Amino acid sequence: MAIVPARTLIDALEAKLKAITIADDSDEPLFEVVERYGNKSLGQALVDLTITKGRVCLIVPEGTHRLNDDFASHRVLTKRFLRVDLLIADRAFYKAAQVAVFGGEKNLGVIEMGERVEVKMEGVDLSDYGPAIFEDSSQQTVANAEKDAPGRETFIQALLIPSGNTEALCS
Repeated sequence: MAIVPARTLIDALEAKLKAITIADDSDEPLFEVVERYGNKSLGQALVDLTITKGRVCLIVPEGTHRLNDDFASHRVLTKRFLRVDLLIADRAFYKAAQVAVFGGEKNLGVIEMGERVEVKMEGVDLSDYGPAIFEDSSQQTVANAEKDAPGRETFIQALLIPSGNTEALCS
């Protein structure tokens, strides 16, 4: 099979992310904004994309990742993945930063948003090569340079999307 283009995989991922709802019994989307962005500078992304919404997910392609399996018959199978980081963000007003991370009466919090993405995407095929695989995640605060403007709390979720397999004979 041919390698699935990154654009095709990101299109599929974006559609799936936009379809996730805030709760199973709700039609409200989990994210107010799902956008593609070229690097992990969330602060710059928020300026560039003029994002003012609360619940945001940025799709950041990180490159390719390959796993090689060496077989006794001198064959090597290479599994190719597109590595993508999902930057899940919410507003972080100074006194409410904990609420942006852990949730509160009016929001889920970035950690629960990230967990909801994982639950809804687990086992979902984005290509003919199988489901996306979640890797490690982390939490980060992005401060705003303006004192009166809110920063952002983020949950960064790494994702590997299968994009192709190749097989080679070794002598």
